[in-house]
Amino acid sequence: MPMDATRLAVLPIFESLDLRQRQSLAQAMTERSYLPGEAIFVQGDKAWSCFILIEGSVTVRGRAGEQRERTLRSYVAGHYKSE
Repeated sequence: MPMDATRLAVLPIFESLDLRQRQSLAQAMTERSYLPGEAIFVQGDKAWSCFILIEGSVTVRGRAGEQRERTLRSYVAGHYKSE
């Protein structure tokens, strides 16, 4: 689904952009929604996009070797991460 430029205005990284700039940026973006617990990407995946968290929160989990999976980081709305 295409991104709505007005949703970008509430994110600190885009707050200095005017509406026209946000609209131009939004045209190049795709908005996606994920269910609770659904993986956005998996450890070891190749980078293919930048994620901008508009609503909710995300927990990053991973493991090293034979270790049990553990929480590595948590992010809340407004955070962006290139992976």
